[in-house]
Amino acid sequence: MKTLTTKERKEMEFEDMLDKKNPAYLFQEADTSILLAIAQDRIDPVELAKKELASRGLGSNGQWIGFKAARDFWGIAFYRNGKLVTIPKD
Repeated sequence: MKTLTTKERKEMEFEDMLDKKNPAYLFQEADTSILLAIAQDRIDPVELAKKELASRGLGSNGQWIGFKAARDFWGIAFYRNGKLVTIPKD
């Protein structure tokens, strides 16, 4: 019996996933300019994911914790009364 490589195990793990949950298809519908910006480190996809989670009010396990708590948890800055409010990182 052949021993699978890590890459082969991951590919098998994603085979039965819905496309929208499969990380292999994460950028499939993204515009080329967005992909280039990510590849050239002009856009931080991790920061964008944190902002999206905060905008949904979700914490580390995807559970609802509220918008303010999520912004605080993810360290996301936001605007209040036209002024940028930043969350200090510990």
